[in-house]
Amino acid sequence: MKAVRHQEDSGGEHRTAQPAGSGGRVLGSRRKHYIVWGILRFALGVVQMTFAIAAILSLIFVGLTPAALGYSAVATIATLVSRVLYRGRREPHQ
Repeated sequence: MKAVRHQEDSGGEHRTAQPAGSGGRVLGSRRKHYIVWGILRFALGVVQMTFAIAAILSLIFVGLTPAALGYSAVATIATLVSRVLYRGRREPHQ
């Protein structure tokens, strides 16, 4: 009869199997994927907020000008790109 040791009894962490010869690169590529998409999501958020604030301030202090319309257009495009890519998920839509 084969003895089975549970994770709690073994005192160690559970290790996941990786393909032979990968050398741990599978986890690294997945982590890189999350980092790249996280940076993109952060950048889109910064663009949205910056241009939305610029549009509002421009409308308040200068009035309806081409610059104010341009700021609002950039903020709107950044919002639409973000919504299409993420759709409320952590990762982009595939």
